[in-house]
Amino acid sequence: MLQILLTFLISLVFLGVKGVNTAVSSLLGGSVVFLPGVAYALRSAVVKGKNPQDWLTAQYAGERIKFFVTISLFALIFKYDTQLQLVGFFTTFLVVLAIYWLALLRA
Repeated sequence: MLQILLTFLISLVFLGVKGVNTAVSSLLGGSVVFLPGVAYALRSAVVKGKNPQDWLTAQYAGERIKFFVTISLFALIFKYDTQLQLVGFFTTFLVVLAIYWLALLRA
């Protein structure tokens, strides 16, 4: 939820400072981080069996899905968004991605 909130907040800042195209690019940059995370969570929660190997298999499957969704989103955005503003896109992408690292520091 923090990643989604941060994506919207950064996009609002870009909307006020740089305009609509950069704000939309910012939303897309954040979504490339949190949508694969959602896909991972949904897939890794599906465990078939009760032993540790089954849980590990589900985690690996979640990571594969996350990787595929991330690559697909990058490809789709770079191919179809003709007005993509790279500063907004990558700024939000990197800031939202940093949430993973901050979460590790809290643990």
